Amino acid sequence: MNKKPKITIIVPVYNVENYLPKCLDSLINQTIKDLEIICINDGSTDKSLNILKEYAQNDNRIIVIDKENEGQGICRNYGIKIAKGEYTAFVDPDDWVNPSMYENMYNQASSLNSEIVISNYVRYIEKTERYTYTPFFKQAVSAVKEKFIEITPFKNIDKSIINKTLLISPCYCWNRIYNTNFLKLNDIKFDKTRRWQDCLFILKSHILAKNISYIPKNFYFYRIRKDISSKNFDGRYEDMFEVIKNFDSLLKDFNLQHEFKDNMKYFITMNIYWLYNKVSKITQQKIIKRCNSDEIITKYTKHLSFKVSCYSKMLKTANKIFYITNNQTHKVINLAGVRFKFKLSKNRRKKKEENYKQLLLSFNSEK
Repeated sequence: MNKKPKITIIVPVYNVENYLPKCLDSLINQTIKDLEIICINDGSTDKSLNILKEYAQNDNRIIVIDKENEGQGICRNYGIKIAKGEYTAFVDPDDWVNPSMYENMYNQASSLNSEIVISNYVRYIEKTERYTYTPFFKQAVSAVKEKFIEITPFKNIDKSIINKTLLISPCYCWNRIYNTNFLKLNDIKFDKTRRWQDCLFILKSHILAKNISYIPKNFYFYRIRKDISSKNFDGRYEDMFEVIKNFDSLLKDFNLQHEFKDNMKYFITMNIYWLYNKVSKITQQKIIKRCNSDEIITKYTKHLSFKVSCYSKMLKTANKIFYITNNQTHKVINLAGVRFKFKLSKNRRKKKEENYKQLLLSFNSEK
C-alpha cells in the first residue's frame, strides 16, 4: 500500500472461525476503499488464522499478525502502534458493519475536524435471533433521567454534554473512529484486563478530545453470542474492580473526581449489579465481600453490596412470577412457573421481517 490509508481497522481475533468470514466480508466490501485492515490473531487454536491468511492472499489491504494469546486490549494497543491510517477503528471478529459505515464516518470526521466520531449500533441476540437498538445518546439520557439533552447530529457536540454522559453511555470502542495521531500523541491505550478493556480507553479519549461528533445511524452490528455463560465471568470478575481503580486514578490525574462523581456512581452500581447476575453463587459472595472492603467503591457509593444483592433477589422473584421471552417464531409466557408457548402467526413473523428490512434501509438514508 503506497499512499497513506484513510482508515486503519484493527481486528483482534481469537477462536472465531464460525463468525470471521462475515466480519471480514463486511470490511473488504466497504464503500471507502482506502483502508488498512490489521487482523491480529491472538493465539487462536481453531481455523481462524487460516481464514485470515486466505483473505490476505486475495486482498492486499489485509495485514495478518500472529502472536501468543494475551487478550484483546494488548492486541488493539499493538494495532494502534503500527496503524498508518489517518483515522483508526476497531471491530470485534464476531461482529459486522454496514458497507457505508466508514465512508460516512470518515467524511464527517474530515469535514468537522473531529478527533472522534460516534454512531449508533444494533444488537444481534444470537440465541433468539432478534435485532434491537436504542439511539446511542438516548441510552445516556435515560440513565441520568434527563427528559431532554440536545444532541445535534452531524456537528461537534458541546463538551459539557460529553462529560455528562461519559461512563453512562455504553463504553464500546467499535461504534466510533478516532484520529490516529490524537491516540498516539496522547498515549491512549486499552486496559490489559481480559474484560472491559474498552472502558479506560473511552474515558481518557473522550476527556482529551476537543471535537467529538455523532452520526445517528445504525452502522455497527454487535453480536451477543449464545455460548457466553457464567464461567466466562467467574474467572474474570476481578477485572471490573481493576477497571474501577484505573478510572479513579485517571480522574485524579485530571483533577476530575468531583465533576465525574455521579458518573462513577452510576458506572459502578450498574456494572457491579450486571456482573453479579452473570456469575455463579460462589463468585457472587466474593463480589459482595469485595464491595464491602473496597475503598474506591465505598467512596463513590455506600451500601452497594446490600443494594446489589437485594435488587437481584427481587428481580429473580419477579421473574418466577411472570416473564415474557420472544424469538423470531415464538413467544413464551411464564406465569407462576407455568410456561405457555405461542407460535407467532405468519403475519407477525412477516411484520418482524419487515421491521428488520426497515432497519437495514435506514442505513442508506442521506449522509
